[in-house]
Amino acid sequence: MDIEKTISRLKTKKEKLEETTHKYDNYVRLCRTKWYNNHKNDIDVARKTSAIDLAIELINKRIVEIDLHKYALQILPVTLEDIWSNYISKSCSIYINERKECAKYLIENFLPICKKEVLSCI
Repeated sequence: MDIEKTISRLKTKKEKLEETTHKYDNYVRLCRTKWYNNHKNDIDVARKTSAIDLAIELINKRIVEIDLHKYALQILPVTLEDIWSNYISKSCSIYINERKECAKYLIENFLPICKKEVLSCI
């Protein structure tokens, strides 16, 4: 695995997501419609960009050095209450296996690209 190439792809994807959101946001403001859909789009992009940030940290750092709880709060949807509470508690765990399980879940379900490369780093 070429780490620099993977990090570059992740950063490029993050920039595209933020750029697309900005363009979409401006379009919606011009139209003065679809405010709810715009809000949902922003939340989805925020989840994906947080997952990308987590992926970059997982590549660069050991799992014990990462504030996994912060990422779990940013990424996990509250609507899935039982899954949310399960993985929030695992993100705070002192056991590395539970932290790894939480990180794998976040990457597998919310990272838009390079999942295999990042999972191999966990």
